[in-house]
Amino acid sequence: MSDRPAKLGVWLNEDFVGALYDTTPIDFEYSEAWLADRRANRIGRIPKQAGRQNGPHVTAFFDNLLPEGDLRQRLSQKYHASTVFSLLLAVGGDSIGAFVLLPDADRPQPPAYERTTWRQIARDLAATGISAADIHVKDARISLSGAQEKTTLVVDANGDPWLPRGYSPSTHILKPDIQRTRGVYASAANETIIMRTAFHADMDVATVAFERQTRSSLIRRFDRAGVHPQPISRLVQYDMCQLAGVASSGKYEAEGGPGLGHCAQIIREESMQPAADLRRLIDWVFFNLFVGNNDSHAKNLSLHVIPGEGMRLTPFYDLVATRVYPTLSAKFAFAIGGEYVPGNIARPHIEAMARELGMAANYVLHRAEEMAVLIPRACETAIEEFEREQDRRLTGQQRQLLANLRKLVPATTKRLHKSILGTVSKHAVATAPSVVPASRRRIPKP
Repeated sequence: MSDRPAKLGVWLNEDFVGALYDTTPIDFEYSEAWLADRRANRIGRIPKQAGRQNGPHVTAFFDNLLPEGDLRQRLSQKYHASTVFSLLLAVGGDSIGAFVLLPDADRPQPPAYERTTWRQIARDLAATGISAADIHVKDARISLSGAQEKTTLVVDANGDPWLPRGYSPSTHILKPDIQRTRGVYASAANETIIMRTAFHADMDVATVAFERQTRSSLIRRFDRAGVHPQPISRLVQYDMCQLAGVASSGKYEAEGGPGLGHCAQIIREESMQPAADLRRLIDWVFFNLFVGNNDSHAKNLSLHVIPGEGMRLTPFYDLVATRVYPTLSAKFAFAIGGEYVPGNIARPHIEAMARELGMAANYVLHRAEEMAVLIPRACETAIEEFEREQDRRLTGQQRQLLANLRKLVPATTKRLHKSILGTVSKHAVATAPSVVPASRRRIPKP
């Protein structure tokens, strides 16, 4: 007889939210205390009601806590786990957002961390057969969604790394270069630069730095608050697939995932400031088109609960110029007015997208024009910062990446802008800032 528990407890900090059952499909049931608490919100879009329930929103919420693709397959092989429940039993501790899944008899324990060094992490990454997901202490349970190898860390006020034990919350995500995808190189530098480009284009993005010893992108988690050794708290966050009731396998619109119109509808229904967040959504779409990020799918858009403010669109994350890698898909993750190929997008497609979003076409076209002016300059600023921070001691692959970005981003922006609006207007050039004002330009430490 198997000693595997028949259910997992779902916790939000010290509060017992409910139970997840080992059924097909998986069942979830809110606790009586959670149902009785008027301040306690539903999880994602799982109705706050008594009794066991299943369905798309239950499956989507829990499925999207897990890694995807090859990473999920490797986890399945490692833990001999083939279902969402069994995988969450193995790794569903410190995940994206605020909820922790523990075996039924367990309760959250005080957090504990083990000191390490960047040099040790670099040695582990260099070891044959070691993946980023394997860099944690033996008893740690982490579940990071996404298809890229990464691990969680705590970085203290001095910039030193610590490994979380058990289910302890982390503060940072470490993403080394992608190794197992043909044709992809210097991905950590790519993500660092493109995220910084967004920052200099006055977009709200996760704070990122390039960690030199591990050659990794180090991202501060915006779903966590606090700095070690002070208490670290978890903040509620949901990606668009969770809110749309779609499993991670359907994150692309062409595979049945939510389109931009559906994402806009969710923002209108959930955001406390929908107008501001819809503008940010539009800017995000044009940013990804202009920098060549074709992998900007629904799981790369999330909403989170800001204490005292309610639900808002999160800072942006996972921004990479995928078009510098010819082996990756040439199609955009979302249909723009029915068109997936960026090179084919023209003004009628943008106007159709505006209608899908329920917004005025002139306003959307205006946002395209402003972003087209900002992005090439912001990208060059981010590249120059990266060069200075590395003391110009770049690897051959990093030099190749920087050269390709310097060609790709301005050329892609100019070509797309011309097909959408014609040449950039003199008014836009005269009124748009070169980059973010100097007071905002300094990169915060992650």
